[in-house]
Amino acid sequence: TMLEYSEQARNAISTILAQLNMQFPLNYSHLIVFFCKMYMIILAVEAGVTFGSSLHHANYADVISKCFILTISPILYQGVLEIKEHISNPFRDDITDYSFKMFHARLRNECMAFFKCASDPPYTTQEDPEPAVLPPQFIERQVNTAMYDFDVR
Repeated sequence: TMLEYSEQARNAISTILAQLNMQFPLNYSHLIVFFCKMYMIILAVEAGVTFGSSLHHANYADVISKCFILTISPILYQGVLEIKEHISNPFRDDITDYSFKMFHARLRNECMAFFKCASDPPYTTQEDPEPAVLPPQFIERQVNTAMYDFDVR
């Protein structure tokens, strides 16, 4: 039914908004940084051993390939760390971040629409200008109704 579809849509929207509003966990940030830095240190040690061995045996092809890998890999991993930093807080002044002015304008327009809607409710008439009193709502049912089974009798 339409009520079930709207309930599923509302629950999906609340899940999406919860994921968007959740900040990137700090322990995951530390884990990503730790593994990236450890990889770069291990790569530097392995490249040093390969350089020493290749130069001793006059194997210059390995030296060139290791120079290429040693140049490209840290750039890629540092890029991953920069992407992680941009994802962790999108409300800064960088060029790739959200515009706080746009956020403020949308929030203001939405609040003004709520005020306009509340000032002239659609269920009032000229004869009865007072809006009907609605029954109290349970806040947990407004947040997420997926936990309730309404079909059980």
